[in-house]
Amino acid sequence: MRLFPVLTIALLLTGLAAPSVADGGLGIVPVAGEAIPNDSASPAACPADFGAFWQRALSQCQPLQPGALTGTGGDVIVPVTDTLSMRAWWQPGTDPAATPVVHLVERANPEPARRPVDRRAHLYVSWRSYDCDLATWYLQGLAHPGDGGLMASVLAACQAVDLVRTSPELTAPLVALVGDGYGAVMALAAAALAPERVSFVIVHQPRPAFHRMADGTLTACPAIARILSALPATDANPTCAALSYYDAVNFAARATRPTFVIAGGRDRDAPVSEARMLYDRLTCKRNSLVVPTMRHHPSDSMSNFAQLLARADAIAQGPTAAPIGTPVRPEALVRDLTSP
Repeated sequence: MRLFPVLTIALLLTGLAAPSVADGGLGIVPVAGEAIPNDSASPAACPADFGAFWQRALSQCQPLQPGALTGTGGDVIVPVTDTLSMRAWWQPGTDPAATPVVHLVERANPEPARRPVDRRAHLYVSWRSYDCDLATWYLQGLAHPGDGGLMASVLAACQAVDLVRTSPELTAPLVALVGDGYGAVMALAAAALAPERVSFVIVHQPRPAFHRMADGTLTACPAIARILSALPATDANPTCAALSYYDAVNFAARATRPTFVIAGGRDRDAPVSEARMLYDRLTCKRNSLVVPTMRHHPSDSMSNFAQLLARADAIAQGPTAAPIGTPVRPEALVRDLTSP
């Protein structure tokens, strides 16, 4: 059985090595600590029409006009479909050649608590409609794609990438994606559906939202598990069938852009085991960072997140196994990542 190390500092210390049987693709000797068993050896089959389903879905996206992201930044609206838009917050940046970043955040107000201090442009997108409760948002749109819920969130992530690329002030050809919680699934989805537009993906404390094992066992983060367990028996099977098109492992398996998975050892909302499930399905350049003391909180609350972005950017643009930067002591890294 392969084991997932509790702390891997390769995100800051090395390039993303190609996956290997010996070290699980991490490319570094793990730091001592509790290991997490691999629980995802037998994932359920992906729907046969998965690709066609998402091609039809993307056809709903509204064409974008250049010029929406200009000036000094601030609140903006991301057009998604003819009937749907999402709130966002824009910081233009000072280096047009630096890879811009789309952040998919879990809050109604997308403006970050800790504003970026680097020179790159940032677009923070509130990918979920907060005018309804979680259960309504989650289940809405499964019968009629595009009506809302998970479909709307994936389309919003794709549109956010395209919106940034329409900015006349930017010269960088690709966009990076950072997804928090459920937004991590949306980031994986956008990168898998439009890899030619994405530089790299940071999957931060992911809530895969739904996954069904080959034996029918359901795995989901606690909030979603409660929603699904409350469904009437007559509705459960059709709902699970519809949800298979949003299964995060199916997007992870199709990812071709460098992907970084970050998890918190004390995160009860997005357990490390869920992050491991996604990591195991990645066949692209990949790496992981698990901070034993970190609870569930936004990526923009990390004091050194700009440094993580810079290292990820350098790795994405460089050779597969090129060393990046100066080694950092593990205890210093943990302290940095978990500081308020």
